[in-house]
Amino acid sequence: MDTSSIITPKKDQEKQVLFPNERSADAIVFRVFDNLSYLFILDANRSVRSGDLVNSPN
Repeated sequence: MDTSSIITPKKDQEKQVLFPNERSADAIVFRVFDNLSYLFILDANRSVRSGDLVNSPN
């Protein structure tokens, strides 16, 4: 393979891509504090990570 045909983007040209929110898990909130809440994850389509958006299913 000829490596001269591989094109890599320059660092200053990279742009941030934002994806729309999508459902990734079902959970029940079972303990709520002022700055923290505990959830029990019932079902997940992918890994749930710190910082994921949580909202009601309505």
